[in-house]
Amino acid sequence: MADRPHLSRGAGATALGFTDIQKSPHYSGGMALRFARIFRIRDDKRADEADTLDTLRALFARQQPIHTTTTKRLHSDGSA
Repeated sequence: MADRPHLSRGAGATALGFTDIQKSPHYSGGMALRFARIFRIRDDKRADEADTLDTLRALFARQQPIHTTTTKRLHSDGSA
């Protein structure tokens, strides 16, 4: 079996990227990262230096709303 990195909880900080932040009742913090990805393990930071849920909430408040397009439903005769 190939060697795999061992990640222990609370050992350090991780640099994350994400598309946006949304409210979520599924998590105790009430927030979820959409399309989250790990960029790297931050060996230069301790866990107590990492951003907090308060930082995430501030980012959520400042993020731009995602604009979606709506499609009009057409009737069988092609009218809207």
